[in-house]
Amino acid sequence: YLLASALARFDRNALPFWDVALRLCLAVLIMVKDPTIYLIAIFAACVWLGLHFLRNRNVYANAPT
Repeated sequence: YLLASALARFDRNALPFWDVALRLCLAVLIMVKDPTIYLIAIFAACVWLGLHFLRNRNVYANAPT
């Protein structure tokens, strides 16, 4: 999800450059073999996506079904 949304530069609305860069970095870190690194990256990604959904929840609530 991180990689797809970063490469598309879109997640219900256009993503700023810094958000794309952060998502790409987190996606790469999740694929690292060291458990310490990828577990921290997974936690950071969950926090970041949670904040993203909370900040944009009105966009998701008004989306057509």
